[in-house]
Amino acid sequence: MTPEIETQIKAYLADEAKLYQDWYTSITQTEDTQYTKEVKLMPKVSALKEMCEGWIKQESPALKEKLCPPYCQKRLEYQNQETWLIAAMADILTVSFTGVPINSVAVAVILVTTKRLDRFCECSQ
Repeated sequence: MTPEIETQIKAYLADEAKLYQDWYTSITQTEDTQYTKEVKLMPKVSALKEMCEGWIKQESPALKEKLCPPYCQKRLEYQNQETWLIAAMADILTVSFTGVPINSVAVAVILVTTKRLDRFCECSQ
């Protein structure tokens, strides 16, 4: 895990609003250029969480298929190291969802901290 990723994970863990705002921005931003501007107000955190939940439900088949096998392995490996588990899942998201506009670190934080992957994946203890 790079220091930048660790810093980003810690920032998201400390600031839920920033976490969901960055998630939202990543899926709604269509251009990553110097000319892109924010032209609308950011929805409230509660609305962002609701949108994120909808996105997770929509993407759940792909998330389960691509994340469950490595998640079960990494969960055992990093039992008491949540930051490392999040970083591992972010790496897998980056590789598995190449070309899909997501903030892999934000998605990994959401999936791990909300225990969503525990509910998706049937990991044997």
